[in-house]
Amino acid sequence: HSPNYKIAEAIFEALDQIENSKKNKGITAGEICAKDLVTVRRNEKVITAKKRMGQQGEYTHLPVLDLTRECVGLITSNSILKNPNAVKVEDAMEGRPTIIDEDMVITEGIEALLSNTQSCILVSHRNSSKIMGIIVAWDLIPKKKENMKHNWKRKGQKRV
Repeated sequence: HSPNYKIAEAIFEALDQIENSKKNKGITAGEICAKDLVTVRRNEKVITAKKRMGQQGEYTHLPVLDLTRECVGLITSNSILKNPNAVKVEDAMEGRPTIIDEDMVITEGIEALLSNTQSCILVSHRNSSKIMGIIVAWDLIPKKKENMKHNWKRKGQKRV
């Protein structure tokens, strides 16, 4: 009837719980990352990195890992182009990209990090610095596509 402080506090706590539960229902980094990770080591030759990227440029980002599978940098098709005289990967690699835990929910903020098509996010195993996968902007498309398919099926619409 007339709200007091305890009632108002209980209402705000309930609203916080609802908001937090909605945040935790999103897709996690571990669910959408590409797990078929192609990597290179810093002492390998740039030509080796080029070959691993594929004839058709299937991969544009290769994490540079050390012996413990921790990321020490990134070599990209652009970093190779910017360093045409580089012989070893370490001579053409960029700094270490953003790394997030596999349990992290993909939010709009994380998606914004991938707005530049040259960006990527590495995904680490739970509570570890060892890399298990990579997310590029392209990896966000299937997630949205599946949601669209689901909505079409629910509405009884046929896909053209």
